Amino acid sequence: MVDSNSSVCLYNQLFLCLETCCVWTTNADYVVGTKNLRKSRLDLDFPGAHSATIGAMTTIIGVQGKEGCLLAADSRTTGETGRPYCHEFVEKITERGHYMIACSGDADACDIIQHQWNPPKPPKLDKSHYKFMVTEVSTSLKQCLKDKGYEKDKSDKDAGFLVLIALNGTLYEVDETCTVSMRDDGVYGIGSGSKYAIGALQAGADWNTALIIAEKNDIYTARPFIYRRQVKI
Repeated sequence: MVDSNSSVCLYNQLFLCLETCCVWTTNADYVVGTKNLRKSRLDLDFPGAHSATIGAMTTIIGVQGKEGCLLAADSRTTGETGRPYCHEFVEKITERGHYMIACSGDADACDIIQHQWNPPKPPKLDKSHYKFMVTEVSTSLKQCLKDKGYEKDKSDKDAGFLVLIALNGTLYEVDETCTVSMRDDGVYGIGSGSKYAIGALQAGADWNTALIIAEKNDIYTARPFIYRRQVKI
């Protein structure tokens, strides 16, 4: 359990790393300077966390705020031979229309979800998209995976995938059955190193430091780190 003082510390620390992070990929209007960063449009004040892994060689974290959400990820991928790969064109956080998507797990499923799937256009006047996510987005994703020939390897206990999806500044987690979940604490983590990153955040680290800690403890996590946010409309 994290007390209110620790939550405030987490809020303050989350944004201090913006001036020094390895890669900043966003069109957000953050203002440089500690005082202004602490008054960011994202009011992140959450005591809890959620971490999940399904044979996912990565670290991806998501934080939900009152006015939007944040996704952060490492950049290492691993081939069938175990050789590590990293390239600026290969990002773990992608944008598909109104959606921001981060995926971990089976590479073929992740490629389909992040580069071939065309998510349905959300209704304009619906501020809460949970029902839309369940009835339309989940169904669309499941059909796309089927059409593209993805099948989970049932003989591999580590097979499967997990996805963090941001829509209108709100985070949703989608598992391999295309079930949609949300956390009331607002903090998400997927991938093999996410438990270290989430633990670091709970202890008061900024999210850049949290990913560095994950990198030190998980061989499948490595810089550069990618950060993006989405603001509620």
